[in-house]
Amino acid sequence: MTDPDVLALASEFNAAMDELNAALAVAETALTDLHLGVSASVFIREGLFLTFKRTSTGWHLCIDHDDAMSQMLLNCSRETRLRAVEKLPELYDELIKTAKIQIDEVREKTLQVDAFVAAIAKGE
Repeated sequence: MTDPDVLALASEFNAAMDELNAALAVAETALTDLHLGVSASVFIREGLFLTFKRTSTGWHLCIDHDDAMSQMLLNCSRETRLRAVEKLPELYDELIKTAKIQIDEVREKTLQVDAFVAAIAKGE
């Protein structure tokens, strides 16, 4: 390949990654717009998990590492972003599952609070 060919290839590759980044940003917004208010994670490969969670700047797709390090998906390596794409449907399913579990837990805890308040009212 000549140098202009390499430059054109690099430009095309960067444009493709820009399109992927834009699509991932839209996916992140779509998950945020569900307003589930729960976090969930799915395994990508040893030591890496795709996570949707609340950060100091809002709800984001993140990559969590076994060593407790976390970074926003859009700031990760190209390879990691490409691997994460395959896990988005699984992450969505995990978010739904987590929300259902937490609904049951919240209802159970509400009953416990109600029983506590009733006990106080009776002077027990």
